[in-house]
Amino acid sequence: MKYLIVLLHSVLGCCSSIIDSYAVEGSLTWPTEFHFKAEKISLKSDIVEPYEVCSEQNRSRIDFYEGTVKRFIYRDPEEEEPIAYEVYPKTEDNLDSIVHCKQTQADESMMKFLPSVEGFTYQVEQCEVAEPLGTNLKHDLENLYPHLDSDVNKAFQRYKNYHGRNYKYKESEVRKLIFEDNWRRIVDHNRKNLGYKLEVNKFADRFDEELVHLFGTRPSDSNALGTEPFPFSEEELKAMEEELPSNFDMRQDGIISSIKNQGDCGSCWAFATTAAIEAAISRSNGGRNIDLSEQSLVDCSWSNKYPINHAVTVVGYGVRDGTNYWIVKNCWGEDWGEDGYILMSTAHNNCFLMTDGYYPIV
Repeated sequence: MKYLIVLLHSVLGCCSSIIDSYAVEGSLTWPTEFHFKAEKISLKSDIVEPYEVCSEQNRSRIDFYEGTVKRFIYRDPEEEEPIAYEVYPKTEDNLDSIVHCKQTQADESMMKFLPSVEGFTYQVEQCEVAEPLGTNLKHDLENLYPHLDSDVNKAFQRYKNYHGRNYKYKESEVRKLIFEDNWRRIVDHNRKNLGYKLEVNKFADRFDEELVHLFGTRPSDSNALGTEPFPFSEEELKAMEEELPSNFDMRQDGIISSIKNQGDCGSCWAFATTAAIEAAISRSNGGRNIDLSEQSLVDCSWSNKYPINHAVTVVGYGVRDGTNYWIVKNCWGEDWGEDGYILMSTAHNNCFLMTDGYYPIV
C-alpha cells in the first residue's frame, strides 16, 4: 500500500544540523537527534494517521493520534535487537477501557522515522538571515517558534515590552503560559489557510474571565421613546439593492470618527451608538466631524449587567475574492484587528451582526 509522509514541522536543532551537513559534505544527512510531527496518508484509502516522534541516541518515542497509542523503543548497546514497548487502551469484556503495555522485539524499520534521501541532489541556496528582534512585534513573532521554549521566552519578553506589561515573577509565569497557549492556537489556525488569519494582540495573556468587560450590549426596547419601526418592506429593499454600488466605505467620505478604546468599561453599546450618531451628524452638516461623549450615556459601574453580547458599528461593505463582507468598526483600540476594524462575511448573519440592528435618524 502506498503512503505519503507529510512532515509538519521539526525543531531548529534538526534544521541546523542539516544545514551544517550541506556546508561540510555537500549532501543531505539526517541528524541523530530530532523531534517532529507528521501525518501518514494512505493514497489508496485516504486514511490520515497523525503522529509525533522524539528520537535521541539509543531511544525513541512515537505517539499516535495525539498520544492515544504510544510506542517506546530502546536499544541496549550490549544487545543486538532493540526492544519496543507499546502502551495502548483496550476495552475489556465489561466495557471498561484499560491501558495495556506490551513488550516486543523491535526491528530496524521501527527505528527509521525519516525518509530516505537517496536520489536527491545537493543544490546550494542562500539562506535568508532573520532580522534582529526590534520594535515590530508582528515581525518578531514571525521569526520565532511557539514549540521552542527559548523562543517562547523571547516572544513573551517582546510582548511584555511592546504592551508595557510589568508582572511580578509568579504572575509573569502564569501569563506566559496563557500567552504560549494562545500563540500556539494562532499559529496552528493560520497554518490551515482558512478564510481569515489570527494575530497576537494585547489580550493574548488574559484569562477569559478578564475579558468579560469587553462585552455587555445593552438590550434595546423596540417600543422605547424615540425608536421608530423600520420603514421599508422587503420588496422596496430589493429595488434599492439593484441601485447600490458593489463597494461602499463611509471612511472615504471623511465622516467616520477615529477608533476609540473602551478600556475596562463594559460599554461597547455606548461606543457603537456614538460612532453611528457622529457619522450621521457629520454627513448632515457637510462633513464637519464631532466627538460625542460615551460617558454621557453610561456609567462604567453598569458594565457587568449584560456580559454576553457585543456592539459594533458597520461603516460600509465590499467584495473580496468573491466574498461579500461588512466593514466593522470596533472600540478596542487601533492595535486590534486592521487598525481597529474587521472585515466580516455577510453570509448567514455571521456573528449575528444583522440581529437587532439600529441606525440613527438626524
